[in-house]
Amino acid sequence: MQFLTIVEINTKYGRTSYDVIEEIKEIPITAESEDRLFAIYFREYKNRNKYINRLQYRIKEPDLQSKYNDWIENVDNYANNGGDMW
Repeated sequence: MQFLTIVEINTKYGRTSYDVIEEIKEIPITAESEDRLFAIYFREYKNRNKYINRLQYRIKEPDLQSKYNDWIENVDNYANNGGDMW
């Protein structure tokens, strides 16, 4: 079993534009392989919410973040998991 922790940063604004409230939470993900782990992260978090400016996602573990960066650079991984290829 593979484990990954996602950090979600949800930025909200109060009555004024300079009244910024950030809600930060950690989301654990498990999968049977590293490939499946990255696919879940990309499909369910990164790709699904890419046009929502107030939400940011990142992988907490630096070694897994660098492996994910290598994984997503492969066009097949990007396309097979719902990446926009137009």
